[in-house]
Amino acid sequence: MEYNKPDALVLTGNLSENWRVFREAFEIYIEAAGLTTASNKRQVAIFLNLVGKEGLERYNTLKFENVEDNKKIDQVLTAFQNYCKPKKNILHSRYIFYKRSQKENESIEEFLSACRGLIKDCEFKSHEEILRDKIVLDTRDSETRDKLIKQADVTLEAAIETLRIAEIQRKEFNQMKEIGEKQNEVNAVHSKLLGGKRTYQAQQNNGNNGHRGQCQTNQRQAK
Repeated sequence: MEYNKPDALVLTGNLSENWRVFREAFEIYIEAAGLTTASNKRQVAIFLNLVGKEGLERYNTLKFENVEDNKKIDQVLTAFQNYCKPKKNILHSRYIFYKRSQKENESIEEFLSACRGLIKDCEFKSHEEILRDKIVLDTRDSETRDKLIKQADVTLEAAIETLRIAEIQRKEFNQMKEIGEKQNEVNAVHSKLLGGKRTYQAQQNNGNNGHRGQCQTNQRQAK
């Protein structure tokens, strides 16, 4: 039975993601093909057959602690892992995390999602308190931030809920304000049109009165 083989490893672009995809596909193939109990030598040969030309060239340049490690599948996978996913710069990752603030027009959900993504590379022992501090201290909602800071023992969930409610209320207020402004514009136009109509009627009345007065004068002169 034929099984889908992974595409060759691409060593350009997002190398870390390319390796993740290839390794996952390789391990699925080995499992599906019933090769998990095959010898290390055979599994390495299968790996090198699937990894592609560039991957094979990279394999030939990798350094192993022991000479025979290049024939052990676990050691080969680890070597490629280290090459494709080099050790993280934790300090730099934390700098990026701490520097991130809520952007203009960014919802609390979007801001929280971005922070959750950034904190993964920071290797903090605890995420809950740090995420809580982050979204509270770096939110653009200064009024809600001040309220949360004054409270004791605020949890991450409570902070998220408070900021979310404040965001909804702010949107509703802005919507009501916008509706009110539009209504004022309509009223202003209506008043202007009504005023123009009254002016026109007044002019018409003045014209009619003048015409009647002239007619009466002419009649008296005729007598």
